[in-house]
Parts: sequence; structure tokens; C-alpha cells
Amino acid sequence: MAPTMAAPEEELRKRNQELEKELKESREREEQLRKELRKMWERLRVAEEAEE
Repeated sequence: MAPTMAAPEEELRKRNQELEKELKESREREEQLRKELRKMWERLRVAEEAEE
């Protein structure tokens, strides 16, 4: 007879995988935002230099 509930170790392993996936996605979003911020800073710098 197969158990209806996953073993605690299996549940923890699954939750750990979910958390690792969320962390990876969060880091990817953070890196994308950093790239966008760098682009904005560069545009601002160029615009300020053009005013001079």
C-alpha cells in the first residue's frame, strides 16, 4: 500500500527545491533591474552632459 502522505524528508526536499527556484528567479529579476538602472544612469549622464 502506497503512503498517501509524502515522507517529511520528501516534503522538505520539495520545499527546498521550490525555495531555490524562487531565489533564482528573484536574483534574475534583481540583475535585470540593475541593468535597467545602469541604462537610466547612463541616459541621465548623457542628458546632463548635453545641457552643459
